[in-house]
Amino acid sequence: LAIETDDGRVFGAFTSQPWRLSKGWYGSQESFLWKMRRSRLETSSQTTIVDQVNQEAEIQVYPYRTGNAAIMYCSKKCLMLGQGEVIPSPTLHNPDKLKPTRTGKHYNYALYLDKNLTTGTTSTSETFGNPCLVDDNARGAKFNVTNIEVWTLTTHDTVQDAQQSELSNLFLDNRDQSHRLN
Repeated sequence: LAIETDDGRVFGAFTSQPWRLSKGWYGSQESFLWKMRRSRLETSSQTTIVDQVNQEAEIQVYPYRTGNAAIMYCSKKCLMLGQGEVIPSPTLHNPDKLKPTRTGKHYNYALYLDKNLTTGTTSTSETFGNPCLVDDNARGAKFNVTNIEVWTLTTHDTVQDAQQSELSNLFLDNRDQSHRLN
């Protein structure tokens, strides 16, 4: 997944599982977030195309961190990656409230896209240990999508073969889910 914002920020994610409608979080630990170190607006002022390509090749990667299985979520309303950082809340066993615990409210998501894939938010994340992807100094920020690319890797030689395989997998997944419910 690659996203470019209206202010030239470029970031995205690699997930080793395909996107699918879900009722909860899913995904594998081979997932990660990434972002270009500089805005495209900054790199477009370079003197040569080679300089620009070299600047855009500088990325930061945020791999999955152990302990939080909130990797991917997909519904008809949104796409999400990574549960936000935990805002600690004091417990009853901590009356002086000086040492916060790891329990509390999760703050936003590492990456959130609305159902139209035109706007989103990004925030610090417990799942990936990333900063806000559009502003390192912000805890969360909104963005407008200018460009979006979604790529997939497949072992199939043609689009038709890949689509047939995907439909077969969907049928098997639905069948398995109905057997579990019975």
